[in-house]
Amino acid sequence: MEVSYLLGLRQEKSPGRVSHLTCLEEKALRYASNKEEVKVKDRGFFEVVKERRSIRKFKDEPIPESYLEKILEAARWAMSGANSQPWQFIVIKNREVKDRLASVYSRYREITLALELTRLEEYRQPAFRAPDSTQSIEAIRSRFTAWSKAPVIIALVGDPRLLQASTLAARLYEIHTFDQSLAICAYTIHLAASALGLGAQWISLLPPIAEAMKEELAVPRELVLFNLNAIGYPDYEPVPYRRELSSLLHYDRYDMANFMNMEDVQKYILHQRKMHASGGAYRVGSKD
Repeated sequence: MEVSYLLGLRQEKSPGRVSHLTCLEEKALRYASNKEEVKVKDRGFFEVVKERRSIRKFKDEPIPESYLEKILEAARWAMSGANSQPWQFIVIKNREVKDRLASVYSRYREITLALELTRLEEYRQPAFRAPDSTQSIEAIRSRFTAWSKAPVIIALVGDPRLLQASTLAARLYEIHTFDQSLAICAYTIHLAASALGLGAQWISLLPPIAEAMKEELAVPRELVLFNLNAIGYPDYEPVPYRRELSSLLHYDRYDMANFMNMEDVQKYILHQRKMHASGGAYRVGSKD
């Protein structure tokens, strides 16, 4: 059923003005307006968790509004300390706003780049390594803001005043309940996106970046801009990699057989870097 037909039906029922739609008409109109929405493969929870990936390059395709609503609905049901629910969401679709945020991010990202370039190349975070020797620092800079090309960005804003819902002891000892609650909310956003066949990127914000972006987004001084979450259809398929459960598992007390000394840590970091490098032409960074 086409939208034009539905609109015509509305006009026939009430010439000269728009009448209230019946429940059936509302559903049909919603279906027609979201006809670009494709059927998502029905996956169980554990499949969604395992198939979730951090995506840093998106297709130039909009996502259905109904998908965005589902993602935000899932996010508001995330767990939080003392059920404080300290989150709010800014949905960003406007290209000019995205470009301004990208400009802020690039400016401060130079600090990260300068520090990362002091490391041996094999230990550098993958986003700060040129794919081959023919590419310059500009090739690295060009990847800083690939997230801004996503069709939708959700800025996760937190209200630390709501931590008053928790105990005074929790605030006295600074157990990071506020940050933990927002992190869980952000992860829920990513799981929901994965469940819908979408990809997402968690964009961490250094304090000066967050403060500058707060001004761009008109976020009140009392609130915190926790992170950005870019969402869209993936333009590539990253290779999954996880450590074996047997190397992480302990029973009743810590098993020193799974303790990593500094030599083990260095070997692990190098192995991880190689795994990233083999993940395809589009290199990725942390939180994969």
